[in-house]
Amino acid sequence: MSFEMLRSRLMEHLRTRIQNGELTERSLARLSGISQPHIHNVLKGEKILSPKLEDQILSTLKMSILDLYTLEELRAQLDRGVQMTRYRALNVLDGLLGPGFPLPVHASHGEMHPVDTQLLEELVKPKVVRLGEDPEMAPLIKANQLAVLDYSEAVRLSPRSEDYFVVTLNGSAVIRIVRREGAQLFAVTQKSLADRMQWQELPADGDLLQTIRARAVLLE
Repeated sequence: MSFEMLRSRLMEHLRTRIQNGELTERSLARLSGISQPHIHNVLKGEKILSPKLEDQILSTLKMSILDLYTLEELRAQLDRGVQMTRYRALNVLDGLLGPGFPLPVHASHGEMHPVDTQLLEELVKPKVVRLGEDPEMAPLIKANQLAVLDYSEAVRLSPRSEDYFVVTLNGSAVIRIVRREGAQLFAVTQKSLADRMQWQELPADGDLLQTIRARAVLLE
């Protein structure tokens, strides 16, 4: 709401109270310390009050700015406040994540994306990343889709089959499903889910955290 609208509502409020006999121009002038002729001209719309005098009148009448809003407007403002606190803006990492690209690690200086704070509560050091085209994960993953990365070591060391993970394969960082068979771990694409022969075994030696780099939560 504009300041001009608030001023207009204050004047309308004063006129209504005078018409209802709750106030007179003389009593309003006396209570607020403003001359009666000036109050008269203000109520007629021929003059306007300074913000300082408007604050003085609100204080005299034991009112606040909120009294000039309707109940519906106050509810809308509360709803807006709830929505604003529900999201947190995160930097989108520079570069793309997908075949032919290394794992993005540096935050961009301009691009931000809001993420639900309830989702972020479950993630460790969350980062937003933009995905490159990956035909092996179509139609699940689309070019320029966004995902939130979860760097939880516990989640990466015990990958669940229902999650998606960022794994390093052939110099690229790609999103894959991780399946375990005994002591073996496999990177599985959307296309190879039903074809066990196409699963790509992940290195058993070395640090698993260097192969499974993050859990990926896909955003719409």
